[in-house]
Amino acid sequence: MKNAAGFMRRFLVAAAGLILSLSFLASPSLATGGKPSDMYRAYLTKLYYAKSIKDIAPCFFQPMRDHFNSLVGEEAAAELKDWKQNYVARFKLIKEEVVNDRAFIEGSGIAMASGHRVAAHVRAEMYRENGTWKVRSSVWTGVTHN
Repeated sequence: MKNAAGFMRRFLVAAAGLILSLSFLASPSLATGGKPSDMYRAYLTKLYYAKSIKDIAPCFFQPMRDHFNSLVGEEAAAELKDWKQNYVARFKLIKEEVVNDRAFIEGSGIAMASGHRVAAHVRAEMYRENGTWKVRSSVWTGVTHN
C-alpha cells in the first residue's frame, strides 16, 4: 500500500508538471515570440556584439533583412556603423503597446553622441512576423552638452 501511494504521488506530480509545461508553451507571449520589449533587448545585445550587418539582420523585419543581406564590403560596414550609433545601453522599458501585429516601445537608456554619454529616450516599432517580433525602426533622442 505504501508503494502504491508513493507511485500515485509521483504520477500526480509528473502529470501536474506536464500540464504546467504545456500551458506555459501555449501562453500567448511565447506563441508570439515573447514580448516585443524582450525581443528588442535581444536585438540590442546582438547589436552590441555585432561584427557584421548580417549579425543583426535576423532581428529585423523582412524588407530590412533583405536590404542588409544585399550589402557587401564597405557598404555593409558603413550600415553596421550607422546602426551601432543607435545602440542604447541600460535599456529600461517605459511603455509597450501592442496593436495586432505591431508594437510600439518607449524606453530610456544611455547612448553615445559625439563621444559623450547621453541620457537617451528610445522609441522603437516592432512587427510580428511568422510569430516572432522583429524590429522595424529604432531611434533615440537626447541632449548633449558641450
